[in-house]
Amino acid sequence: MDVRKSPLTDPVIIIACGGKSTRMKLDKSLLLYSELPQRYHLLQIAASISNRFFLSLNSEQNESVYPEKVITDLTHFSDIGPAAGLLSVAELIPSTHYMFIGCDYPLLKKEHLETLLKYRNIEHDSVCYSDGEHPEPLL
Repeated sequence: MDVRKSPLTDPVIIIACGGKSTRMKLDKSLLLYSELPQRYHLLQIAASISNRFFLSLNSEQNESVYPEKVITDLTHFSDIGPAAGLLSVAELIPSTHYMFIGCDYPLLKKEHLETLLKYRNIEHDSVCYSDGEHPEPLL
């Protein structure tokens, strides 16, 4: 078996939008980098890769376009940053694998996520994107 490929398919994709964005003072997931707000752009990419994808939001954020695709941070995980989204999803949707994507990657393309999936190794607990020098833990 090629160890670069895992038999795991159809990951639960979590688009982490629940940060406070205190430095920017506005919701980063709603910024327009393309023709859509970033959260919807990422949702489109996620939907092209998996049937299981969700927006991870904090309790102060609203979602009226795709309410069925929202997982709100559980109260016992509130105020701990992006980990709140991952822990909330893990509790609500137990799975063997997740793909966790920060909402603030405006240059992210489907090909990047496909590369991550291609090079997963079942012998390791995680994989993250890297430019060769800097790992991207929220991807």
